[in-house]
Amino acid sequence: MLEDMKQVLGEFIGSRWTGKKAGLGIGMLVGIAILVFGFWNTFFVLLCGGIGLYVGQRIEQDEKWVEKVLASLQNHLPDRIQRWL
Repeated sequence: MLEDMKQVLGEFIGSRWTGKKAGLGIGMLVGIAILVFGFWNTFFVLLCGGIGLYVGQRIEQDEKWVEKVLASLQNHLPDRIQRWL
């Protein structure tokens, strides 16, 4: 029985289906995270990761993207910030 499991696992690891292996691993990690931390906490972490991935991809594609965001922030933020004591 143990030898059969080793053979099946060895064939699976050595196979060419890297996408299926990655999907299985990600699915198992998400499932474990949902069981341990709860659905909404896991959803929040995945959402933050997705937003970070999107922003990182935009920065890599267009170097001027960061400058555009900073320029638009300067237009919307006040020139001087006053502290009230």
